[in-house]
Amino acid sequence: MAKKRMTLHTKNVIIKIIDSTLSTVTLLSALQLMSASESGNTFLPCFMVMMFSAASYAFSAFTAHKGQRLLSIRDISFALALSTGAAVMAALTTATDSIAAATAVYFLVLAANRIIAIVRRHRVRSVIVNIILCLLAMLLALTYAGGIVEMMPSASVLMFAFIAGARALGHIIAAWFAEMRLSIIFRIMRKTFAVEILLGLLFMMIVFSFVFMSYEDSMPTFFDALWYCFAVVTTTGFGDITAVTAVGRLLSVLLGIYGIVVVALITSIIVNFYNEVKDQKDDETEETEKAEVSDGSEAPGGEKNG
Repeated sequence: MAKKRMTLHTKNVIIKIIDSTLSTVTLLSALQLMSASESGNTFLPCFMVMMFSAASYAFSAFTAHKGQRLLSIRDISFALALSTGAAVMAALTTATDSIAAATAVYFLVLAANRIIAIVRRHRVRSVIVNIILCLLAMLLALTYAGGIVEMMPSASVLMFAFIAGARALGHIIAAWFAEMRLSIIFRIMRKTFAVEILLGLLFMMIVFSFVFMSYEDSMPTFFDALWYCFAVVTTTGFGDITAVTAVGRLLSVLLGIYGIVVVALITSIIVNFYNEVKDQKDDETEETEKAEVSDGSEAPGGEKNG
C-alpha cells in the first residue's frame, strides 16, 4: 500500500510540473504581450497565450480521473475552442482583427467555464460570484468583438494580457497548493483571533502612514508611506524609502517590533494547529483504509480468503 501511495504521489508531482510549465509559458506570453501592447507587436505573444491555454486544457483533460468525465469533456471543448480561435487568428490578415477574434473566444471560454461552475456548485455565495464573473466575461467578449481593439488598441490588449496572466498565475498556485486545506486554516484563524490581530496591524500601518506623510519628506503620498510600513512590518527593508526624523524612526522601531511579534506569533500558531489537525485527519484516513483492507481480506463467515 505504501509503495502504491508513493507511486501515485510521484505521478501527481509529474502532472503538476507539466501543468505548471504550460501555465508558466502562458504567463510569460501574457507578460510579453503587456510589454508589446505599446509597440504593436502583439500577434505572436497573443497567439502563444491562446495555444498554450489550449494545451493546458488538453493536458487537464488527458490527466483527469475516471470519475471526472464531465470535466474532461469540458476541458476538451475549451481546448478545441481556443485552438480554433488561434487558427482564426492566424487566418486573419490584420493584427487588430486577429487580436479581437482571439480575445473574444478567450472570454467566451471563461464565461462557459463559470456557467459549468454554477452547475457543479450550488452554494449561494459560489453561484452569485460565478454569475457575476460569467456576465463580466460575456460583456468583455462582446466588447472585444464589437471593436474595442480598434478604438483602444493598447488598453484593450493590456487588459486581455492582464486577465490571461492572472488566470495562468492562479492556475499555478492552485496546482501546487491543492493539498492545503484552506478550510482548516480559516477555522484556526477564527479560533485564535488571528483575523482581529492582523486587522489591528493593518490599522496601525494605516495610522502610521498618515504620520509618516507629515514628518518624512521621502514619503509625500499615502501609498509611499504605506509601502514603507509594509517593508518595515515584513522586515524586508528594500531601502528605497527611509525615515530620517526622530518621530519617523521611533514609529519605525515600534512598527517593526510589533510586526515581528505578530507575524511570528500568528505563523507559529497557524502552522502548529494546522499540523495537528492534518495529522489527525491523516490518521483517520489511514485507519479507514486499514479497516477496508481487513474487511476485504475476510470471508463473510469469518474465514480468510485463500
